[in-house]
Amino acid sequence: YKFDQDDNELQFYVGEETADVSMTISDLFDNSLDTLAISYSISDDIDLISPLFYPNPYIIGTNELNLAFSVTQPCTVKIYIYNFLGMLVHSQSLYINDIGFNKAFTFDDNDSFVLPGMYICRVVAEDDDGYQSIQTTKLAIY
Repeated sequence: YKFDQDDNELQFYVGEETADVSMTISDLFDNSLDTLAISYSISDDIDLISPLFYPNPYIIGTNELNLAFSVTQPCTVKIYIYNFLGMLVHSQSLYINDIGFNKAFTFDDNDSFVLPGMYICRVVAEDDDGYQSIQTTKLAIY
């Protein structure tokens, strides 16, 4: 690693693959902060990582419902939300330019599928060459 005191920047080599890095930080007076966990992915291929609804469970009327994830390439992300009977209740598509973490989809009580129940969401990321990465996540609403 390398620390640049002029820019107050810490640089370190993390490798060329997907992995996790943990850092423990303390100040000059030995006051420690919580351990910081960093997950990263380095890939030439499209990869959709950790799709997550939050808050989950979502309580109707409290705030916005968000779907966040990370991608390794600019891509089109399509979401398909199914109810507990397996019926498609919502689908949506969005082009993502930003590599890394994205909070791309936001819902509220006005969206027709936001009703009490259990849901499965299929998230499909497709790059410009047609390659796909597919993940699923769960959602509870009440």
